[in-house]
Amino acid sequence: VQDTNLICPPPVCQIAAEAAIESGPEWCRRRVPELQDVRDFVVESLSTIGGRCEITTPDGAFYVCLQLHTDRSDMELVEELIRSHSVAVLPGSAFGATEGCSLRLSFGALDSGSVKEGVGRLRDGLKRLL
Repeated sequence: VQDTNLICPPPVCQIAAEAAIESGPEWCRRRVPELQDVRDFVVESLSTIGGRCEITTPDGAFYVCLQLHTDRSDMELVEELIRSHSVAVLPGSAFGATEGCSLRLSFGALDSGSVKEGVGRLRDGLKRLL
């Protein structure tokens, strides 16, 4: 299955790749400052959780990893955040983080308003759950 995915991408992916090539790198360059602003907002917002949350500030990625000081499992927190706070993050264990409780949050949406809304719900949810 993996070989098929790499050799024969679906038509929609082929069309998207062609559009990306035609748009060139300038399309991305114009969005980097906004992503940096969103990254800074995410880190600052989640820093208000205090000593219960350590944040790794990314240099180029559009996600942050959170190390949480809790006895709960990462999957338990993920499920509760979805159910009670309408926000989805991924458990750190899905990326090989096996010590303690960690979460991975993407902030790569092109609409910074939706990222800010979601991070607010995440911050408030973690404050309650931790």
